[in-house]
Amino acid sequence: MNERIENSGVYIAGGNVSGPVAAGRNAQAIQNNTQATAVVRIEALLGELEMEAKTLLPAHAEDVSDEVDRLREEVKRRRPSADSVRMILGRLSGAVAGTATLLAKLDQIKDLIGPLLH
Repeated sequence: MNERIENSGVYIAGGNVSGPVAAGRNAQAIQNNTQATAVVRIEALLGELEMEAKTLLPAHAEDVSDEVDRLREEVKRRRPSADSVRMILGRLSGAVAGTATLLAKLDQIKDLIGPLLH
């Protein structure tokens, strides 16, 4: 039995892919992340961000702490508001802009929050 398999690839245009992608014969893509798991990890990262801000940015620590509290509350909602989350993340980005380690931590938080908003 001669069977010709043509690999046409995958083309994704515009936007980001956040999750597994599979293509081709018998391909499977599985992701077993639950919202609860993501919220737990977000909470841990927010705690780290808050503690590190106290050390690295003492002048902005209170602002960071306030925004972290707002983000915690928003993420725990059954349906977090994408607009509210974006505004909070924007303010946090501005507050920690001078510190690469805090920006990296904030990027991790953004990556985890993204799928919760869809």
